[in-house]
Amino acid sequence: MKKYLPLILIFGLMLWGIFGTDIFNKDSEPINEVEALKTGDATLDSLNQLVLENPDNPGLYFLRAKKYHELEGYDQAISDLRQAISRDSNNTSYFHLLADVYLDNYNSRMAINTMHNAVQRFPERIPTLLKLSEFQLILKQYEESMKTADEVLKIDPQEAEGYMMLGMNFRELGDTARAINSFQSATEINADLIDAWILLGNLFAEKGNPIAERYF
Repeated sequence: MKKYLPLILIFGLMLWGIFGTDIFNKDSEPINEVEALKTGDATLDSLNQLVLENPDNPGLYFLRAKKYHELEGYDQAISDLRQAISRDSNNTSYFHLLADVYLDNYNSRMAINTMHNAVQRFPERIPTLLKLSEFQLILKQYEESMKTADEVLKIDPQEAEGYMMLGMNFRELGDTARAINSFQSATEINADLIDAWILLGNLFAEKGNPIAERYF
């Protein structure tokens, strides 16, 4: 052992020379967390600092998640939205954005599960039901989407978006007559539903009906 002692001492001195005294100096400055989180995006950097200063504020996690979503940082957005929901599970916007992030990240199972979870929490909230119906339509779950739209119309028979969702499902299923009827109901309730007018025009045009010109 004694014959290796000089080698150990030499090796220790070499490390000291390479890395300097900061490794062993207890008085060296700590890492600045804000500096470590800087990304180069001014908005994101500001949000990072705000979250550090207010770690219990769910709204800040939500705002940062929106920014991450915009930048396609899906894992970070999901993490922040989970933090937001754990602090405030009564804000439906958090669930809606989380579902959008999952869908954009090609995780349709988690997207639809998130919306089902939201509907369980808020069973009579029409915007949440409509979003679930939309997701079901996107995932080609047509029967489920129409059932959800029917739930909307049970709550409010004058909800134009409910008829809009029914029309879109009927259109996908090739039931042109019922699709037209649904879109007409939607426009009768809300004449400002531009998408419904356009879809009506397209359906009439597909049938060769000259009335289509009125809708363009």
